[in-house]
Amino acid sequence: TAFVSGIDIVQRVVSQGSDAVEIQLYGPDITQLYTIAQRDLIPQIKEIPGIGRPDTNITPSQPEVDINVDRRVAAQLGLSTTDIANVISTATGGTIASYWQTNGTQYPIMVQLPPQQRRSLDALGSLLIQPNSSTTGANTTGTATGTTAGSTANQPSSQSLNAVPLAGVAAITLGQGPSQIPRQNKARRVDIDAPLVGNTALGDVLGEVSQIMNAYTFPSGYRWQYGPAVTANNDTFGALTLVVILAIALIYMLLASQFESFLDPLVIMMAVPFALIGIIASLWITHRAFGLTAFIGSLMLVGIAVKNAILVVEFTKQLRRDEGLDPREALMHAGPMRLRPILMTTLATLGGMLPIALGIEAGSQTQAPLGTVVIGGLVTSTLLSLVVVPTIYLWVARHVEPRFAPKPPSFPRRPGAGTDGHGTVKPVEVPAG
Repeated sequence: TAFVSGIDIVQRVVSQGSDAVEIQLYGPDITQLYTIAQRDLIPQIKEIPGIGRPDTNITPSQPEVDINVDRRVAAQLGLSTTDIANVISTATGGTIASYWQTNGTQYPIMVQLPPQQRRSLDALGSLLIQPNSSTTGANTTGTATGTTAGSTANQPSSQSLNAVPLAGVAAITLGQGPSQIPRQNKARRVDIDAPLVGNTALGDVLGEVSQIMNAYTFPSGYRWQYGPAVTANNDTFGALTLVVILAIALIYMLLASQFESFLDPLVIMMAVPFALIGIIASLWITHRAFGLTAFIGSLMLVGIAVKNAILVVEFTKQLRRDEGLDPREALMHAGPMRLRPILMTTLATLGGMLPIALGIEAGSQTQAPLGTVVIGGLVTSTLLSLVVVPTIYLWVARHVEPRFAPKPPSFPRRPGAGTDGHGTVKPVEVPAG
């Protein structure tokens, strides 16, 4: 049971403890977003193995009081939607007007209407809203001053009123709506949370989820993206991928400067893909996830895997240079002579990584994927580099190196030089004595 662990603990920490797939839908209409999530997307996502019961972060059947402001009438009265919203908020939810301090303790002074004046539609409709004095000016000095015979009886005016009831500028009705309206970047948002069940890792289901989301055609103005936990995880892996690429490039440049050749480092770097076979096989056998620690182990393996190939190629070049052996003969001598140091260093590394890969001690599962990746990749890269790398080196030495070998300089011969004028070589006379 020590090997059965499908969750990378370090990856869980990087993703802020997320154990669910978070999908964010954006669009102008919150009801349409909820319909897309519940009707079109969630039925497909819940069929993915390893995902529990997906749900959204809002409920559409929350009872509410809808207040629709007549903006034209409000503008005539010198009212803005902000003024009306502030009055409603103070009357129903309360507003802190000041603080009362006694004995070193501050108590907030809350301004709010009594419950009997704010818990019915009629009570809300009778809320009085004072027009902005800067808009109405001196026309609000008295109730009789602004009253004329020609005024309309049912049409309120800023010149005839000091306070306007809410029902005079807005329609108040009962309805149903979402429990909340989340917004991000000036767009309304609905979140889909799909929890993971069992030992399912986040990366095991992202491929199928992305396929479902990309295949769905969103209406104009609507889009989707993963939540912050998934995007942070992808950013981490993207940065590590760049690190691995830079490590391979730096190793190649270092080898090219040491061997003074561009071909030999390429042959040596062929040991790196062989390690990938062992990485996949070891994680599959141990049922471990390819998480952050496994990625770090892969980065370590890039430098460890090329070590064995360096020993073989470097000694082969030395035999060819010092003893003038044929490439095949040099490889036949270099292989057996370098087998012992290769096995010694490989077994020493495997012995050091084995306790980490077993994960016996408490808390050791954090580093277990790292040891697993290094052991699996080192075994395959060692076995294959002893056979495949010499084969590739022999092919390069016979077919590629001659094309890049420097040619001796050739000098043009003058016509008739060394001949008798008819193409026959003249004998060279050596002076006597």
